[in-house]
Amino acid sequence: MSTFYEGEPVQKLEQQLTQPDFETAFLSYEHSVSPLHRPAVRAGICVTAAVLFGSMIPWYAARFATVWLPLCGILLTLALAVYFCREQPKTVRRWAGNLFRSNRMLSLPCSVAVYRDSVAVKNEYETLTLYWTDYGACLETGQYVILSGGLSRNFLILKKQGLTGEQQAALSAHFRNTFAARYRRR
Repeated sequence: MSTFYEGEPVQKLEQQLTQPDFETAFLSYEHSVSPLHRPAVRAGICVTAAVLFGSMIPWYAARFATVWLPLCGILLTLALAVYFCREQPKTVRRWAGNLFRSNRMLSLPCSVAVYRDSVAVKNEYETLTLYWTDYGACLETGQYVILSGGLSRNFLILKKQGLTGEQQAALSAHFRNTFAARYRRR
C-alpha cells in the first residue's frame, strides 16, 4: 500500500474488533477527554455539593425553622453521585455498542499497516489510507491505541493483542513521536 511516504511500515497487524473491544476502547477514550468526563470526578463534585448542603443545615434551621431543603439537596446530589458512578458508564457503553452494531465495517477482519505519515486499513470491502494530520488525538491504553477525529474513520482503534513487547514499544514510540502533545497514555 503506497502512501505519501514510500518507506516500509512501522508495524503491520491483523485485527478484528468485537463489540466489547469497541465499547471498552470508546469508554476509555471518553474518560480521557477531560477530567470532568471521569465518573469519579463527577461523583466527587456531587459529594462535595452534598457536604456543602450539609454545612448549610444549621444556618437554614436557624433562619427558616426547617431543614427539608438542604436534606433534599443532599439526597439529590448523592443520587447524582451514584448515577455518575454506576449508571452513566453503562449508558455510554450501551451507546457505543449501538454505534458498533450500526457500522458492519467495524467488525470485519482487517489488516492494518502503520506508516510514518499514515495508516492503511484494508478489509474485504474497503481500503482506507488515513493520514495522521486528520486525527486530533491519540490515546494509548494497555490493550489499544485509539485515534479520534479522522475524516473517513472518525474513531480508529488498533488492538495491541498479539504484538510482542518490542513491537508494542515500537508502536508506542511511533505514536508518541507522531502525535506529541496530542498523545496521551493511560
